[in-house]
Amino acid sequence: MEYIKELGKRGATFYIGPHKYSTDEAIELVRKSKEATIDVSKYPDVHLGGC
Repeated sequence: MEYIKELGKRGATFYIGPHKYSTDEAIELVRKSKEATIDVSKYPDVHLGGC
């Protein structure tokens, strides 16, 4: 979750599928997930999986 906070501070936009989420929402979703993945290959668009 610290990594997501840092990405958010640097201007990342978080997505799960086609849906856009704020940094706080992304942190909460990852916190609830046991197998979250973070794909930064298209930074600043960060795609979260397993949430």
